[in-house]
Amino acid sequence: MIQSNNMTTKEEDMTAEQQLAKYLDKYLYDKLKLKCKNINRISDKTLQMEGIDVIIEYNNGNLVNIDEKAQLHYIDVCRNTFVFEIDFIGRDNVLHPGWLYNNELKTDTYMLIWPKVTIYNEVIKSIYNNKEQLNKIKEILRNIKCDDFVSVECYLIKRETIKEYLSSNGWNSERILEKSAELRHNKKYKRTFVSETDDFYFYFSEPFNYRESPINIVIKKDVLKKLSHRKYLVKKDSLEYI
Repeated sequence: MIQSNNMTTKEEDMTAEQQLAKYLDKYLYDKLKLKCKNINRISDKTLQMEGIDVIIEYNNGNLVNIDEKAQLHYIDVCRNTFVFEIDFIGRDNVLHPGWLYNNELKTDTYMLIWPKVTIYNEVIKSIYNNKEQLNKIKEILRNIKCDDFVSVECYLIKRETIKEYLSSNGWNSERILEKSAELRHNKKYKRTFVSETDDFYFYFSEPFNYRESPINIVIKKDVLKKLSHRKYLVKKDSLEYI
């Protein structure tokens, strides 16, 4: 997405993430509590920085540390992929590990979230100029409220499952980090396909588009659907297991 270099993507998403969290608390987690011992949304900043948004305690005593990840910049334009951050440039202009391979994080499970429909759906889909559409989405994210979301698709998937999938296809953490360093060195922006299929690929965002200039691995939604252990379609009037 084209955005001002005065604001990082992470900062721009903050309001929308908070409102989406309220939506999930109200229409997903409150209903899941009937099947769990406890579900807590984390407000402690230290735990949040360690990659924990929600802790689910199951009836058998098992705890699951969930990091919620949402495709907010493709709101109402539901993509058939999801991005996993390998590394990025911080405000200190230093390269930092992304959330997939940051060993300091305590995340064990991701909640991958595709906001499928909001009350702005028809407005966004009526805009055909791509730049205009992206700017409109950016404006919506700054002002969106909890109940503006209408339909949200969520996949629960273990962090290690994603790493094992990539490793089984010849891309362990060491090789992935080496490839990321190579792409940065050569300034090879945008897509880089690394397998015989397009089930996953690298994507290096240009600094003009994202100040953090992240390198991500993009994985197809069909693959993630097979790897996930829970899938939900969350609406205000229903919770569907998909």
